[in-house]
Amino acid sequence: MRQTQATAIDRESRQEEVRKLLPEIGLIGDPRFRAAVLEIWTEMWARSQHTNVAGAPFSHKCPGVSLIEHVRAVTLAAQGLASVITAVHGIQVDRDLLLTACLLHDVSKLVEIGPDGQLTREGRLFPHAYLAAEAASKAGLSDEVVSLIVTHTPVVNIRSPRYVEAFILEHADLASAHILIESKAQSGA
Repeated sequence: MRQTQATAIDRESRQEEVRKLLPEIGLIGDPRFRAAVLEIWTEMWARSQHTNVAGAPFSHKCPGVSLIEHVRAVTLAAQGLASVITAVHGIQVDRDLLLTACLLHDVSKLVEIGPDGQLTREGRLFPHAYLAAEAASKAGLSDEVVSLIVTHTPVVNIRSPRYVEAFILEHADLASAHILIESKAQSGA
């Protein structure tokens, strides 16, 4: 009984921390999507070697850069790009689909990259984003969300995105990643 209570308390405290660090979860309109994002982040964190999710690294190639900051930057950039696409071109964007995928696109890095910034066993065994896509599927999220997650990076993108949300996520992610990596290189860090 104590183990179950301790696990429940730990889960609740992890969820509260994730809510605090990723306020963009609140932008998702569909409560099922919000709950799934929170649960997947909590699950991945629990599976990881990280005691502090805020300190989890964005990339094994760019130590010292926060995964949380990258995910927030991608989510906010995608939100802005979606607004521009709709305002200028009149193209409708499924905001819940986009926000959910943005918030989950790199969550598996919690398991793929250790606190030391090096790839873990899982990070070496599985293609990037596989674990996030699998978690999204198990959580009952749509095939569209799963597809956005698994195809968000050209590293594993064996099939080009076919819809507007995929293009927005891919380009917001690449912009953030390239800027972070280049700024680190320029600063000599």
